[in-house]
Amino acid sequence: MRNSAKDQNAGKSSQSFQEQRVEAGSWDKVQDCTAAFAPRQQHIVLYKEVSPYEQIANWTALELLRSLDKLYNFADCSGLHLIFALNALRRNPNNSWNSSNALSLLKYSASKKYNISWELGNEPNNYRALTGRAVNGTQLGKDYMQLKSLLQLIRTYSRASLYGPNIGRPRKNVVSLLDGVCSATGKTKITIAL
Repeated sequence: MRNSAKDQNAGKSSQSFQEQRVEAGSWDKVQDCTAAFAPRQQHIVLYKEVSPYEQIANWTALELLRSLDKLYNFADCSGLHLIFALNALRRNPNNSWNSSNALSLLKYSASKKYNISWELGNEPNNYRALTGRAVNGTQLGKDYMQLKSLLQLIRTYSRASLYGPNIGRPRKNVVSLLDGVCSATGKTKITIAL
């Protein structure tokens, strides 16, 4: 069978991509990016890893870290910057944010030199409707300050961007939530995402 010019050019561009990646980084990175660019396969893996229907609470720490590795690799190979939302609903008995898992994740990510921005939770104005639990704006602002302190403890993330609270479908409670966050954070730079 004869190869068409198109097939030969496709092989060259693929080879060039891998050669460029080898020059820019390690061979492991090339293999990781090659796997990340297999769209159908990667989609299935990411869906399985982050599906809300999974019992994430039963995952081991190793499984969670592998999921982060895959997610970061996919974003990095795609030329995207990862903004990772930490679980804002992990609460202590006094309703303050329980940051123990977040600190472990930050340390792990720093050890891998992952360039990540951070967010605490997602759409806190919908927590009550989705989970039956709510966090008021003042408490959420204090939680953001706690996360900012954690980020400053870890050299890799001392200047990392901190986003949030990400508000979807603004309604009446959003203004009071944002007022509470702003009063608790003062002049600290946190990018509020609407």
